[in-house]
Amino acid sequence: MYFPSYDPYKGSLIEIVDFDQPESLINKTFWEQELTIQKVSVFSAPKLYEVELYFNERDLPSAQAHEFYSFYDSQNWKLSYGKLMNSWQAAARNWIYKEKKGS
Repeated sequence: MYFPSYDPYKGSLIEIVDFDQPESLINKTFWEQELTIQKVSVFSAPKLYEVELYFNERDLPSAQAHEFYSFYDSQNWKLSYGKLMNSWQAAARNWIYKEKKGS
């Protein structure tokens, strides 16, 4: 018998009946097992228009968006310590914060 699990992180319950072996030797069930889900973080560099839109939505000039884009594009979208960034939006928020703080 098959008892589906509606939880995406757990497996389903299966009952196996083997009619060829005596009742004492039958392994009746497989218990629910948690699935290991690996999160794969794949960064894709934004297009210039996406960065401009992000900055314009925050009432910031396009020139600042171009400056941000040019800087990180020249760095191959890596952070200051050499690690590839996960989210360009987070880097943009930090950039904006530093620009406002410096003004």
